[in-house]
Amino acid sequence: MASGQDTLWEKFLQPIFGFLIDQDALKKISDSIDWETECDRLSNPNLIYPEY
Repeated sequence: MASGQDTLWEKFLQPIFGFLIDQDALKKISDSIDWETECDRLSNPNLIYPEY
């Protein structure tokens, strides 16, 4: 953050979830996904985004 203070996530939640989540298993899952194919599967070329 710009003020240099930790967020609630950084200060309390990240250490707890980091302890509970198997980081190696999560990395294996992430590496096994073909992200380009999955993104293409979810994209809609006919979608027109509004200009705000």
